[in-house]
Amino acid sequence: MSPYARSKTALTRKRLLFGAIIGIALCVRIPAINAFSAKAVACSMAILRADASDPQSEPEISGDLKVLRRVIPAYPDELRRKGIAGRVELQVGIDEKGTVGGVRIVKPLHPYLDNAAVQALKQWRFEPVRRNGVPVPAVITLTVNFTREAYRTRPASAEGQKEILAGETDSSQVELPRILAKSAEYCERLESAALDYICEETTRDVFHNLFTKEEMEKSPVVLSMVTGPGSISQLGIPPLPMPNPKRTEKNDYVCDYLLVKKGDTIEGRRIVLKENGRRLPDRKRVLEERRLSTLLPFFAPVRLLGRQRQPLLDYRLLGAKTISGKKAYIIGATSKTGGAAGIEQAQIWLEEKNGRVLKVEITGVPVEGYESVLRELIQYNVTARCITTYEYEIEKKGMAFPSSVRVRVYYPMPGLEVETFIVGKISTDIKYDKYKFFTVETESGIRK
Repeated sequence: MSPYARSKTALTRKRLLFGAIIGIALCVRIPAINAFSAKAVACSMAILRADASDPQSEPEISGDLKVLRRVIPAYPDELRRKGIAGRVELQVGIDEKGTVGGVRIVKPLHPYLDNAAVQALKQWRFEPVRRNGVPVPAVITLTVNFTREAYRTRPASAEGQKEILAGETDSSQVELPRILAKSAEYCERLESAALDYICEETTRDVFHNLFTKEEMEKSPVVLSMVTGPGSISQLGIPPLPMPNPKRTEKNDYVCDYLLVKKGDTIEGRRIVLKENGRRLPDRKRVLEERRLSTLLPFFAPVRLLGRQRQPLLDYRLLGAKTISGKKAYIIGATSKTGGAAGIEQAQIWLEEKNGRVLKVEITGVPVEGYESVLRELIQYNVTARCITTYEYEIEKKGMAFPSSVRVRVYYPMPGLEVETFIVGKISTDIKYDKYKFFTVETESGIRK
């Protein structure tokens, strides 16, 4: 039996004031010690006894539990507008240095919000918990409140959150406001357009399933590669297994992709013409794959540059480059507070003369369509790197239509101290051509 399991039987609950943080409630569970006051129910803490041979002893705990670094979990506007709100309860394992070694979901809410809470809390840093003056490991229970009320008064930038591309204002950024204003006008055209078109979509999708627990137990080579010491074991979190080549799913599709947009209503449909090399002449098979249906490449620029989105992102002019024979500005963007759903950072290539988007590269796991990935990130207590690249080479009446989409999802390599994202999880390549436009309606009227 582990020290945590042996000591757990001797623990009783007591509550103390931890301190307030917007959107997060904390409650502390510790051994019965009258010296602590019961003022708040925000974080619960179980001390992992260094000496479990005497479970009845009363350790002397000195000081209050303090947060030295905190990061606010992202709560995307998309989920707020859908009314998705509530609480996520988590257990957080901290070591003798106050560093978070593992996070486990106790009460889930929504895959994206669950993962947002885990990824934020992994970046927290606590003042070490002490027993008899000696730092000891502990397990803390926290509740994250994803509610409009809790997030209404959030600061413009969460404390401790890294701003990767945003930098100080200098002379090189003088043109940036004008460029962003022009790109916002372009996005307004995309948002207000009424569309009805069809194109041929060619997709190659590779999805790597992981080794199951049973498969891991039968594979000592993999086990020896991914297991090792660490405070993560305090919470019983399994190490990240490697992808199982025997369970890799590979699919090729050729589809007629139809998109109709009227007002705020968008309807997309994929009619399969060929699946894994086999033709389907009856045109009855409709491809319903959420990872594809949630991409909506035509509207990706709006997620980054629309007027309502620009306040959620920090921008920086990175330079200029010729792309597909067109002179383009390169803009870097990073999320301020996590309100821009699924966007950690991005690069955007904008045509100089009209602000039209030529290429977009977004880093961040999308809010919808990648639930299986989000669940694995929580299960194995890791982060992922998801990069989605959109290219726009088709032009119609001043608007750019997608020519390709590329999605790559990587997991960190097990066993390495520094996270190195080289384990492929998802590889998706999509090509669009043979466009037929039935209607393109803009503010100027209907254009066919």
